[in-house]
Amino acid sequence: MKKIDALIFIDANLYIPFYGLPKWKTLIDLVKEQKDYIFVTKQIVDEVQRNKLQVVAGLLTNQLEHLKGSRNFNLPDYIFEDADAKFSETLRDLRKTRTETGLMNAAIQALQRISRSEDKVSKALDAIFSNAVTHTSEEFHRARERKERGNPPGKPEDSLGDQLTWEQLLSHCKDKSKLWMITNDLDYCVKLRGKLFLNPLLYLNLAQLRQPTPEVFCFDRIDEGVRDFVRRTGVKAERLPTVEESKEISKELDSLPSPALLSTSMDDANILAILNRIGQRTSPAVYLTIQDSRDQTLPLAMKRGQDKTGK
Repeated sequence: MKKIDALIFIDANLYIPFYGLPKWKTLIDLVKEQKDYIFVTKQIVDEVQRNKLQVVAGLLTNQLEHLKGSRNFNLPDYIFEDADAKFSETLRDLRKTRTETGLMNAAIQALQRISRSEDKVSKALDAIFSNAVTHTSEEFHRARERKERGNPPGKPEDSLGDQLTWEQLLSHCKDKSKLWMITNDLDYCVKLRGKLFLNPLLYLNLAQLRQPTPEVFCFDRIDEGVRDFVRRTGVKAERLPTVEESKEISKELDSLPSPALLSTSMDDANILAILNRIGQRTSPAVYLTIQDSRDQTLPLAMKRGQDKTGK
């Protein structure tokens, strides 16, 4: 590993879409290669773990709805990693016939794996998240003060998350001359005509750490940010996607369902309701099969949600 006084920060909201990208492996391999330079907090890991199941549930719902009016669907391959051989061989027929049965069963199995972090994406992220840093009591105190004063990042109605991560990042930037901020959160940056600018107060925080102030490079796409990092620092990089692959990744990110659909505030009962709604669109015989499969495979938390709703 080449020693450089530079750091990459990737916000949690850019790790979560990995679960919805057909080209998730290309992006994760890119991040894994540079993991020694990437700053990860325990707070970021918790946020990804907290929200990934809801994101995939929303994605699957969107794709199943899409089957009603189209013969095409676009899902990551890991969704089907435990699908039986017959289903895997007939995915092309599934697109032609728009049959929901196989996809629904695969969806249930996928949610089960993700709830246990046994899916391929979660396992791949483990290599990156294994370096997660836990906050100190001093950083927690500063984060609370930041929130109470209404200073970015973070919103008044949100929990003490972004503030804590930022205070940890400041602690680890004291000996760094360059920082890559990769985020699409407007609490950190403002975007104008494709160019991102760091919030002035956050820049002032960095300026107070050391002089000269660390150079800050802001991006809202991981591949673009890492590519710039590699170009400026000269670190080894064999996993950079081609220009064409980057274009495809951008298209996939832009095509993901809206944040309203992939809501990170859905609880277990909401997820259960989604699966119920999807299942009820199939034939009665298939729905009974799905119900039986669901009872055997859904995470315990979902079953608790079922008990609460009485459904």
